[in-house]
Amino acid sequence: MFERNDVVIFLRVVQGCNINCSHCFTLGNQDQVLTTPMEYVVKFLEAIKNNVDPQRGVIYLHGGETFLAPMSYLKEVTAFTRKNYGAAFSIIPQTNLIYTIDEEYLDFIRNHCDGHVGVSWDAKIRFGSIKSEHAVRQEQLFFKNFKLLIAAGIKVHVNITVQKHLFEYSPQQIADMFEGANSIDFEHLSVFNEKTKAIRPNLKRWAQWLDGLTNIYENQNVSWCLPQIDMFVKSLENGITYQCKCNCCDRRTFTLNPNGSTGFCPDNSYIDPSSHVDVAHADWALFERKAHEAFIARLATLNTENCFACEHYNECGGNCEDTLFDDSGECPLSKMTIARIKEHKDKFIKLLHERSEQNLLEFTKGKS
Repeated sequence: MFERNDVVIFLRVVQGCNINCSHCFTLGNQDQVLTTPMEYVVKFLEAIKNNVDPQRGVIYLHGGETFLAPMSYLKEVTAFTRKNYGAAFSIIPQTNLIYTIDEEYLDFIRNHCDGHVGVSWDAKIRFGSIKSEHAVRQEQLFFKNFKLLIAAGIKVHVNITVQKHLFEYSPQQIADMFEGANSIDFEHLSVFNEKTKAIRPNLKRWAQWLDGLTNIYENQNVSWCLPQIDMFVKSLENGITYQCKCNCCDRRTFTLNPNGSTGFCPDNSYIDPSSHVDVAHADWALFERKAHEAFIARLATLNTENCFACEHYNECGGNCEDTLFDDSGECPLSKMTIARIKEHKDKFIKLLHERSEQNLLEFTKGKS
């Protein structure tokens, strides 16, 4: 049942973090820092390679905070990955960027990770457990490191959580703050407790905000692309509904946790893993059965009633789980933004080829 192209593998190489974000499903800096045993990494990658034989994709080094792991360990992980998966797979470490960067770090990104790094930034929810003046210093450190990476020629991909505090920044502020980045992507908030419920965004407000940023993307000569926008444009251009990351977790996404537990969606896999790496390695049929069960369960969470009636359904395919909707009449993908793209289709196709295909590994190594 697993797809072989555009495979996404999350290797959580570290348990524990150096900050404690209020929206995170991990224990953050309250957790003990441990690296994932190399034995687990080897078993997981071998099991996927031997049973799925993926042809291309992306392997994310994740955490916790990825760079709490010793550099020698990270080099061992990337060396094994590159040897077994080859050049058709890109390796991208994910990080909160709150630490000191040195030349060894830059060398690792350049020579072991395709020169790309993914960084997370979230408005006002990253430092829930520390004093405000320290949070200001940490925010300053983040942007100091961001500028350092850009100056060093590293290709930086920014990931931002969609939550209500994001709207305290205008789209133009975000565009200016992250000028120099290769991409700005957005991930909808996983709601799993009262804290995360409290910061859920209003989707109508999100649609207006995203439309403002999309307008900047369309009409200003910025450095970055918008992967969610470009994936939709790619669907329009080719007449194929491309599956976004949030609609493929049970068919081409695999996650390994530091304790050896495994799953598909990286968020759900931490809270409710479906299997263990030893099962994947020794009994792939059982592992695959778990994936099939997760896929069937997920179908029940899709908001198909709203999606089927939407004028954009044929283009987007109805990707969003029921928990992401509210009563605003909008959808998480933003009908407002989709309408803009369809109205200015030729302009966005031009941007796809000029910007995304130069900036995103998913659009270069991932080409058919």
